[in-house]
Amino acid sequence: QKTAYELAQRLVGSEMCIRDSMEIARYMIPEMLKAFCTLVSIWRPASENDHVFLLRALDWVAEAPLHVYPVITFYHHNDGKSIPFANIGYSGLIGSLGAMNSKQIGIGEQLWGGQNNSRMSFIGQPWHFVLRDMAQFAKNMDEAKMIMIKAHRTCNIHLMVSSGADNVGLGVYYSSKLLTFYDDRNYTRHKTFPGTISFPYHSNECIANILEEHKDHKVTAKTLYQKVAPLHESGDSIMVVMDLTDQVIYISFANSEKGIKAYDRPRFQLDMKPWWPKTLFIEQSLIPSIPVSYTHLTLPTNREVW
Repeated sequence: QKTAYELAQRLVGSEMCIRDSMEIARYMIPEMLKAFCTLVSIWRPASENDHVFLLRALDWVAEAPLHVYPVITFYHHNDGKSIPFANIGYSGLIGSLGAMNSKQIGIGEQLWGGQNNSRMSFIGQPWHFVLRDMAQFAKNMDEAKMIMIKAHRTCNIHLMVSSGADNVGLGVYYSSKLLTFYDDRNYTRHKTFPGTISFPYHSNECIANILEEHKDHKVTAKTLYQKVAPLHESGDSIMVVMDLTDQVIYISFANSEKGIKAYDRPRFQLDMKPWWPKTLFIEQSLIPSIPVSYTHLTLPTNREVW
């Protein structure tokens, strides 16, 4: 219901049919946006100063026109249950491709390839909005797990959920009929080390070698955005590293005009803490019945120097 209200608000004044547009945006598009990506979570003892990091590298097409419209949307609902959170994506997308909240929860998604349709369904809660619910309501890892368990799940995807408060990362195999949680102790498909788990786009050998090099002098945010994403060649559309402990992100988007991949571009560092308080939210709902305020932070994309 909350996403229906928000979409209706955005369509106010347009000539589009609200009902038809909502059906397309809420159900068809989100379920078709499963993308090849790389997800890496780092926490104690692998991280420097016991920080919790999440790399969310989105791989679509660097030349896609949507990269001209990158937006971080900060939400502050007034229902008494919600947590301030931020969607990291594109203008008009109200579900979550990647997100973090003020309680140090970070989330990213990856296509789960090679699966047959027996484990998936198009009837249920689109995965974009399950991720958004975790960002909006989960204050810790247990609450994030419970949201996934209770959700009417649909498509086959991988998720990475990291919690700064719990100092842990969690890999998830997620589908209509299956939900499996992994960490550095029980995940065996790719090489892991204490305090690390990764779902790579390509072979895990590159990521494993980089993380192994840093076993003694610890992984930092810089390790992830300067080494892991570029050397693994993942994150051609969005490359974001979330430092969930300090509530800082390092992010870059593709330059669609020149076809420059996000991981080959300079990073934009953003301290999220000043954006969480409600007093900074400047765009109020156009429909009085919607208990939400939000603001859009539009990022530079096709500039050579940030």
